[in-house]
Amino acid sequence: MNMDFSRVVRLLGVVLGFSATLCAEEPASPAASVTFTAFAWDVFDTEKDLAVNYQQKGKTQTLEIAWRDRSVAAACDGPGTLVFTQTVVRDGKSTEMPVATAEIPVGVKRVLLVFGRNTQREPGAMPYRVMVIDDSYAVFPGQSVRFINHSSVEMAGSLGEQVFTVAAGREQVVSATLSVGGQLLSLRLARRDAAGGWRKLRSTMLPMSAGQRVLVFLIDNPATPGRPEMVMVRDRVELEPPLPAQGGTLSKAVGLRVNPAGR
Repeated sequence: MNMDFSRVVRLLGVVLGFSATLCAEEPASPAASVTFTAFAWDVFDTEKDLAVNYQQKGKTQTLEIAWRDRSVAAACDGPGTLVFTQTVVRDGKSTEMPVATAEIPVGVKRVLLVFGRNTQREPGAMPYRVMVIDDSYAVFPGQSVRFINHSSVEMAGSLGEQVFTVAAGREQVVSATLSVGGQLLSLRLARRDAAGGWRKLRSTMLPMSAGQRVLVFLIDNPATPGRPEMVMVRDRVELEPPLPAQGGTLSKAVGLRVNPAGR
């Protein structure tokens, strides 16, 4: 599915404004550290992930960004402008060329960065654009599914026993009730039609585990007007706060790559 990333950016403006009202955190100091993860909206290379560099506390860090797959959690200086570069060789010398920027807002301690091609490039414009989404646990708790609807239609559905609706340009977080540590939950989605009724859109079984978060983007597909597509992005498993474990403290568990088969 080929989506216009610039259009997605514009549609998400409403969603991000709504998200900001959900979380009231203390403003971060200029020297504060912000946790972020990233994924690529577009396929930049069919053989390897998108690699970019950035500066954190005066040192160059490299980030590997996969197609619709959350990166490992990283840290950056924030808030403010985060500049991403790529290494190029000119006249036998390596230099860093800026390829994207992300504006980290004040008061947000954790963000998701979504990289896509800049399809409306003016002279001197950078090749990539970045959406910045508040990804804090206060907004998006563990063991929940977050639906971000930047399609043009109202959506409704059920997750296990939980029923929800999410208007166009809005978002909804739905708690996942698990009877055991991990299980398959039924996920059903329907869309509002022009007559005001509901039409089935998607039905699937969603693997969930304790503390896991799943992000679902609902987006219009020009190839199928009126039938939005669903893009699902799972967390790598991160436990916050650290949980005690036999023989010591488990500070972080990493697993569950997002959509690992997709390229």
